[in-house]
Amino acid sequence: MASRPRPNNLKVNGNSHLKVNGSGNQVHSGDESPSPRTLFSPFPQDPDSMALPELMTNMKANINTLTQTFSALQRQGSQASTLGPKYDLARQLHTIRRSLVEMDEKQQRDIDELTEMIKDELYERIVEQLGFYVQQRVKERVEDLLPRRVEEMLRAQVPSGLAAELLEHRRQLEAVKLSLYNSEARRENSLLKYEHLHQPLHPLLRPTGEPCLRFPATLAKFFAMTPEEVHALMKDYNIPINEADTRERNLNKLMQHIGIAFQMVPSPTKPFRGQPLITFA
Repeated sequence: MASRPRPNNLKVNGNSHLKVNGSGNQVHSGDESPSPRTLFSPFPQDPDSMALPELMTNMKANINTLTQTFSALQRQGSQASTLGPKYDLARQLHTIRRSLVEMDEKQQRDIDELTEMIKDELYERIVEQLGFYVQQRVKERVEDLLPRRVEEMLRAQVPSGLAAELLEHRRQLEAVKLSLYNSEARRENSLLKYEHLHQPLHPLLRPTGEPCLRFPATLAKFFAMTPEEVHALMKDYNIPINEADTRERNLNKLMQHIGIAFQMVPSPTKPFRGQPLITFA
């Protein structure tokens, strides 16, 4: 701070003045000589000068307070910098945990819905397949058990003599059916003429009621059979075989049995070479 200019003349005890020269020495002026009691007088006190120490003290106190505040803020900032990542990490972990829980709940709901759908679809398929399987098994079982059960009930209700008679009637009925079928086949075969060599033959049933698998399909194939094939066909129909008989005689027996109105006669001038003489019966 700039110092205030001091006055050259200072008043001492009313009339006497103390003069200060340029070198700072005191020079008395006036008639009276200065007394020891009035030699020096204190400088007048400036109000600004009196408030300056207090201002400085307050400023120092404020500076100390600010310094302490800045130090506390610095320490708190350091602590916050160390705690900040931990707080962010904890918050992120909480967010991730909550997301995982929501995802798990959603997946569980989806799994439950899918499980219910699969259960319903599987149940329907199982019921459908098992129903068809059960129906088939029941049908087969009924078809297997019904005849035996009926037979057992008939045996229990019908006398033994009557049961035997019933079986005989049943065999006779089967024989009649067989005879009617073969009669119709013979009638159809009897309509074939020599020009119908490639027309289909109507096969007769064997005495057992089964079809004959080696029966020739047409007249041409019938006439082209070898002696071995002729013998085999005669055995199927229980036609007696004479080893001394010729092929033509055996064919005539077969034609008579199956209803073909032909007769095979070998040529008298030439032995049989696959082209016998065929005449109408």
